[in-house]
Amino acid sequence: MEDKHELSVQVGRRIGVRLRQGITVEALAEAADISVQYVSEIERGKKNMTIPILRNMVQALHTSSDYLLFGRTEVDPVCETVARRMSSLLPVERDLVAT
Repeated sequence: MEDKHELSVQVGRRIGVRLRQGITVEALAEAADISVQYVSEIERGKKNMTIPILRNMVQALHTSSDYLLFGRTEVDPVCETVARRMSSLLPVERDLVAT
């Protein structure tokens, strides 16, 4: 069984996928409904997140909980392209697209 701290570090590194998607720490914090500092601490493996925050992170990063928790990747290139384009929209524009 993995050490809890090592698991937190691995999950934090996977959350770093936001950089490839062009998602700022501020945007991720807003989407996850947490502070920028808390996102930073999660990314560095210093803090853990609750299930609701995990759900918000998964949605904001357009990824799966399998990826964040276990590193499993089954990314559809079309979904990745859409996610990248969506991340460049203003929040009001994203809301319009989502409805």
